[in-house]
Amino acid sequence: MAARPAAPNTASIDEIRGSSHLQVRAEPATKALNALVRLFGADRVTARSDGAIIVTVDGNRASEVTRCLVTAGVSVTEVRLVERSLEEVFMELTGTESGQ
Repeated sequence: MAARPAAPNTASIDEIRGSSHLQVRAEPATKALNALVRLFGADRVTARSDGAIIVTVDGNRASEVTRCLVTAGVSVTEVRLVERSLEEVFMELTGTESGQ
């Protein structure tokens, strides 16, 4: 009896790419960070050294993030969805840096 071929991977592109997050830039940054921590919790909000704030929530919550910051009296300059590129996913799956 011949061996059966492996079942094809039926994961969607979104599942393969993994989680996404929102990158926020706002002033004053400390006030923005505090407002976002109150809304989402400290485990979902991270301040980066370059001044960006990373909020680990679904991208469809961007308007909620913006509303929170504006209500807190913060000037919002960026709210952007950040996802891993397909190239990054490929390199992770294949264990290569050059894709070869």
